[in-house]
Amino acid sequence: MAGGTPDAQAPTAPTNLTAAAVSSSQINLNWTASTDNVGVTGYDVYRGAALVGSSTTTSYSDMGLSTSTAYSYTVKAKDAAGNASAASNAVSATTLASSGNLALGKTYNASTTWSTAYTADKAFDGSTTTRWSASSGSLNNQWISVDFGANTAFNQVVLKEISFPRVTSYKLQSSNDGTTYTDIAGTSGTTIGANKTINFTSVNARYLRLYMNTASNVPNIDEMEVYGTSAAADTTAPTAPTSLTATAASSSQINLSWTASTDNVGVTGYDVYRGATLAGSSTTTSYSDTGLTASTAYSYSIKAKDAAANVSGASNTASATTLAAGGNLALGKTYNASTTWSASYPAANAFDGDTSNTSRWSASSGSLNNQWISVDFGSAITYNQVVIKEITFQRVTSYKLQSSSDGTTYTDIAGTSGTSIGASKTISFSPVTSRYLRLYINTASAVPTISEIEVYNQ
Repeated sequence: MAGGTPDAQAPTAPTNLTAAAVSSSQINLNWTASTDNVGVTGYDVYRGAALVGSSTTTSYSDMGLSTSTAYSYTVKAKDAAGNASAASNAVSATTLASSGNLALGKTYNASTTWSTAYTADKAFDGSTTTRWSASSGSLNNQWISVDFGANTAFNQVVLKEISFPRVTSYKLQSSNDGTTYTDIAGTSGTTIGANKTINFTSVNARYLRLYMNTASNVPNIDEMEVYGTSAAADTTAPTAPTSLTATAASSSQINLSWTASTDNVGVTGYDVYRGATLAGSSTTTSYSDTGLTASTAYSYSIKAKDAAANVSGASNTASATTLAAGGNLALGKTYNASTTWSASYPAANAFDGDTSNTSRWSASSGSLNNQWISVDFGSAITYNQVVIKEITFQRVTSYKLQSSSDGTTYTDIAGTSGTSIGASKTISFSPVTSRYLRLYINTASAVPTISEIEVYNQ
């Protein structure tokens, strides 16, 4: 290369290649992009050892395949200098089983017909030597339809416009009564040509119509085939979750997080094991295990699952020890409240360690919103957990915790707001150091009543 060094560095191999059968004749491939010192220009797709096509994106659709047949794929990246990467991971998929042409031997209709030699049934008879044609001068808004006789599931239509490729825009439509038709998502196009295969999410309907919006001349359709495909049973388990971590959040809670699994169809959730016991499930990549014993070590693992009930291998094992119980820091302190129902329901009743019906704080009659109760610890202390008990009357509809150094200016404590409290609500958060703590009740369905507030440094 004049004035420079030739590029001899190949791109990195594509990763995370996946294959998904979308019909009896098509498999879709996706992968993670390669990198290159100059730039990746495209990807070559291999079915087994044979090069079947190329793509300038990170996806490819392999079409014209045989029904119910397994195919294996790899992908290689390439650059402008002709350097090719190593092959990606290999993946396999099996094309779906075909129902056969569902349109054969049914009842047909058309918007117009050229003559009795070119009727609608000629487009559904399985022969490309016959065809339907619209009437003379009828170019736009023409259609042909099939009545299956009963609701039928289908997800693929093959159109053949061999004799005279004239259609310039079209769409597929379905109907249950043959009168009101609905467009089938993802089926519109501009040209048909000799052979057009259209795949879409399965539709269940009695009638199917090809609607031709525009054509360059009188439209002709040689053949219209309709198929329904059924997926082969999914027996592939998700990959095992990775990078599981366990962190003690309090004396009774351990928080878990992990890296997501992958699956040929899709991960639907995760089962969380405490030792050998199933402790719970999650649809995200995190889980909080609560109700644990203080100063106790717990060990965890995670398994992913999919809709077909395939279960992955276990993740790595992670352990954590719950924090030591710190005792209720709010006992024996000084308390205050925005309003009080009466002398029988002062703020102190919400901090006395007694959850009986008669020992509770209640706001004054008619005071529903923007009510609060607070504790003055006497000096700045550190805490990271508050337990609120709204046992007698569960009325709070939005709340938050606030801290203050002077009892006048309060700051919201991050991550402590909520909509309802209930009989017992444990709120854990990053440690806060302050002299005052306040429960601020934004809204309530009736006069708010709090049975007990406990404060801990776990």
